[in-house]
Amino acid sequence: MDTNTKYTIIDKVVRMEDDAILNQIKEPLDFNEQDFWKDINPSLKASLERGIEQSIRGEGMPHAEVVNSFKKRKRI
Repeated sequence: MDTNTKYTIIDKVVRMEDDAILNQIKEPLDFNEQDFWKDINPSLKASLERGIEQSIRGEGMPHAEVVNSFKKRKRI
Protein backbone atom coordinates (compact mmCIF):
# COMPACT_ATOMS: atom_id res chain seq x y z
CA MET A 1 0.00 0.00 0.00
CA ASP A 2 1.39 3.40 -0.92
CA THR A 3 2.03 6.18 1.59
CA ASN A 4 -0.61 8.48 0.11
CA THR A 5 -3.30 5.84 0.67
CA LYS A 6 -2.13 5.38 4.26
CA TYR A 7 -2.40 9.12 4.93
CA THR A 8 -5.86 9.16 3.37
CA ILE A 9 -6.89 6.40 5.79
CA ILE A 10 -5.39 8.31 8.73
CA ASP A 11 -7.26 11.47 7.71
CA LYS A 12 -10.56 9.60 7.48
CA VAL A 13 -10.00 8.00 10.88
CA VAL A 14 -9.23 11.39 12.46
CA ARG A 15 -12.47 12.80 11.02
CA MET A 16 -14.53 9.72 11.95
CA GLU A 17 -17.19 10.28 14.58
CA ASP A 18 -18.72 6.78 14.66
CA ASP A 19 -17.34 5.11 17.80
CA ALA A 20 -18.46 1.66 16.66
CA ILE A 21 -16.35 1.89 13.51
CA LEU A 22 -13.41 3.41 15.38
CA ASN A 23 -13.51 0.54 17.87
CA GLN A 24 -13.52 -1.93 14.97
CA ILE A 25 -10.43 -0.23 13.57
CA LYS A 26 -8.71 -0.10 16.96
CA GLU A 27 -9.31 -3.74 17.92
CA PRO A 28 -7.07 -5.44 15.34
CA LEU A 29 -4.30 -2.93 16.00
CA ASP A 30 -4.24 -4.28 19.56
CA PHE A 31 -2.69 -1.30 21.30
CA ASN A 32 -3.32 0.44 24.56
CA GLU A 33 -3.76 4.14 23.78
CA GLN A 34 -3.03 5.26 27.33
CA ASP A 35 0.34 3.47 27.47
CA PHE A 36 1.38 5.02 24.16
CA TRP A 37 0.17 8.50 25.03
CA LYS A 38 1.75 8.69 28.49
CA ASP A 39 5.21 7.93 27.07
CA ILE A 40 5.20 10.74 24.50
CA ASN A 41 7.33 13.81 25.10
CA PRO A 42 5.02 16.70 26.18
CA SER A 43 6.24 18.91 23.33
CA LEU A 44 5.53 16.18 20.75
CA LYS A 45 2.16 15.50 22.36
CA ALA A 46 1.18 19.19 22.06
CA SER A 47 2.30 19.21 18.43
CA LEU A 48 0.26 16.09 17.65
CA GLU A 49 -2.80 17.56 19.34
CA ARG A 50 -2.47 20.77 17.28
CA GLY A 51 -2.18 18.71 14.10
CA ILE A 52 -5.24 16.66 14.95
CA GLU A 53 -7.27 19.79 15.67
CA GLN A 54 -6.11 21.36 12.39
CA SER A 55 -7.13 18.23 10.51
CA ILE A 56 -10.55 18.21 12.17
CA ARG A 57 -11.03 21.84 11.07
CA GLY A 58 -10.08 20.87 7.51
CA GLU A 59 -6.83 22.82 7.58
CA GLY A 60 -3.58 21.58 6.16
CA MET A 61 -2.49 19.92 2.93
CA PRO A 62 -2.59 16.37 1.64
CA HIS A 63 0.75 14.60 1.92
CA ALA A 64 1.29 14.52 -1.86
CA GLU A 65 0.96 18.33 -2.04
CA VAL A 66 3.49 18.79 0.77
CA VAL A 67 5.97 16.49 -0.97
CA ASN A 68 5.50 18.26 -4.32
CA SER A 69 5.96 21.66 -2.66
CA PHE A 70 9.14 20.47 -0.98
CA LYS A 71 10.49 19.05 -4.23
CA LYS A 72 9.83 22.34 -6.05
CA ARG A 73 11.60 24.37 -3.36
CA LYS A 74 14.56 22.01 -3.27
CA ARG A 75 14.49 21.47 -7.07
CA ILE A 76 14.42 17.71 -6.70
